[in-house]
Amino acid sequence: MQCDICGKQDVLYSTLIEGVEMQVCSACSGYGKVMKRVAVKKLQLIANEKSMLEHPAPSAAVSEVVVDTYHILIRNKREQLGLKQEDLAKVMNIKLSLMQHIEQKKFKPNVELAKRFEKQLKIKLVELYREDFEQSKGKPSDALTIGDIIKI
Repeated sequence: MQCDICGKQDVLYSTLIEGVEMQVCSACSGYGKVMKRVAVKKLQLIANEKSMLEHPAPSAAVSEVVVDTYHILIRNKREQLGLKQEDLAKVMNIKLSLMQHIEQKKFKPNVELAKRFEKQLKIKLVELYREDFEQSKGKPSDALTIGDIIKI
């Protein structure tokens, strides 16, 4: 278990410090009155470790995003096909004002609308974005402790 003051993994003692009962290590227990030693439930710790092995944290998330140059791609393809904004808006079943805002980069279409543009204009507007998560190798817990906030 982790000390509430310094974050050290050690045997903890329930200690009364400045009127607050805290679970602290032997080194930090000198700041108050030790009331009792905190019992560790080994079975619970083993179960938590087992569940972490069975369900590891995801290392990456993949999602679909609309490319930043969507407005240029749509306008260029529309002009290449010889269509007016009104014509493409009717085909796409959207308002002319929305079509204008998309081409002026005042409105970014959601993935669903971008896929409709892709299908109609045969261009690529949606790409997969992968976000990697780093596994922490430092402290077992990134929990904030009092020792992180104050200087003793």
